[in-house]
Amino acid sequence: LANRQIQNYRNSNRSFTRPYSTKTVFFYKEGDIYFAGLRVPVSKARYRTIESLLDDLNSNISMPFGVRHLTTPRGKTIIKNIDQLQHHGRYIASSFKTPRPLNLLMVEKIQRIRQANRTHLPHYYRNNWFNYRKQNKNGRAKIPLKLSSDPATSKQVHFFLHYSFIINTSF
Repeated sequence: LANRQIQNYRNSNRSFTRPYSTKTVFFYKEGDIYFAGLRVPVSKARYRTIESLLDDLNSNISMPFGVRHLTTPRGKTIIKNIDQLQHHGRYIASSFKTPRPLNLLMVEKIQRIRQANRTHLPHYYRNNWFNYRKQNKNGRAKIPLKLSSDPATSKQVHFFLHYSFIINTSF
């Protein structure tokens, strides 16, 4: 070789200087716009067949009959081989051959809303967003109206038992 350059022998999916290239792929549940998506690094070293990828997706995405098929977002093209996946591609995981299409624009819109709500919280509540309390004009925390976590039926039974006990002891 002239000038001591490394010669690349490119194949369709690998070269000798870079044996396996990892693709970052996003998977979504069929028809579920509230599922945030699953980012999976896909390489030939980790997933040699599409079945091994589907098995891994089964453990991460809960579906009624498991993840059996991967399609493009509109559901037109079925993914049958790892080589069909594209870097930063988005795909639908489904249990059936004809999946329900997914509106990725709605998924992205919901993710933006979630991200905006998360960034408006104080920094010490961002990881525990459920601890965030609303404050009134004076800066004091509002007291929630629900004082007990018991359901209404157990409160009624509890009241009835204590009330009958008070009545019976007064005689």
